[in-house]
Amino acid sequence: MRMIILGCILAATIAGFAQPDDPITAGKASLSEASNLAALIKFAESQNPGLQSDWAKWQAATQQANSSGKLPNPTITYGYMAQSLRDFGETRENRFTVNQGFPWFGTLRQQRKIADAEANRELARYERTKRDLHFRIKASYFEYALIRQKLAIISNNIQLMQDVEEVVLAKFRTGENTYATLLKIQVELERLNDEQKSYEQLLPVTHARLNYLLNRPADAVLPVDPQIELDTIAIDFETLTAALSEKNPEMQIATATSEQSRSALQLVQKSNYPAFGLGIQYQQMGNMNGVNLPDPVMVSVSVSLPLWFGKNKAAVAAAQTRKKAAD
Repeated sequence: MRMIILGCILAATIAGFAQPDDPITAGKASLSEASNLAALIKFAESQNPGLQSDWAKWQAATQQANSSGKLPNPTITYGYMAQSLRDFGETRENRFTVNQGFPWFGTLRQQRKIADAEANRELARYERTKRDLHFRIKASYFEYALIRQKLAIISNNIQLMQDVEEVVLAKFRTGENTYATLLKIQVELERLNDEQKSYEQLLPVTHARLNYLLNRPADAVLPVDPQIELDTIAIDFETLTAALSEKNPEMQIATATSEQSRSALQLVQKSNYPAFGLGIQYQQMGNMNGVNLPDPVMVSVSVSLPLWFGKNKAAVAAAQTRKKAAD
């Protein structure tokens, strides 16, 4: 039975490769005795706290990526001459200054790459949690469905054997059948009863396990006639291998981590280069000896020099170590 369950899960998983990844269902879905596997999976996604947490982390990382790679906020400065210095020839009354910093070329691009890699990694983690949840739901559902189907078949077989037993018993009484034939029927009937009891004991366990994965009480209602619905998919080994490699969340996490460490190394290496600042200053001049002086405008350029080479060298070495570990 385990091989049947694994085969069903593999077929369902391959079928899911062609489907786009949907966000977590908003609201609380409901289940009934007529719900199918798709409804159970949708319900589980809406109820699973781990999946919702990973979804929120991915959304946060995506928003963080959208805000990365931008110029730093400009600085606006206002100065007011609190004490008049006209007697000393000073006539400035108000001063307005705006400064905008510009990091070294490519710094912003590397910052955006780091944030994008982090968002991709969070997405892969979300997909990993989602796939794991789907796998466990499908495994439990198929086991639950197979047990119910097995019980239905055994029940029909018991009814059939009971009918046969009545016929054989009637013929045995008239001497048309031997006792060995009747005994054989009764032994088979006893075997079916024992098998039925075994599956009846397994049913509550699988019922409770499936409800646990759905984050519901153990005795909550589940489909009374679960169906295993699988589509026939024509796929060769190479296509299957490529699909598994491309959509493997673990590989996606490793790739995103490697890309992030590579961009982080390139970013920290740029700390050895200067950063620039561009400013513009407007001064409002007062009146001096009855003469209105013109208001001057001054443009300034500043340079931030990376003089602490020891600190930068240590940061580069740490980034190289992290990149080596990620690769």
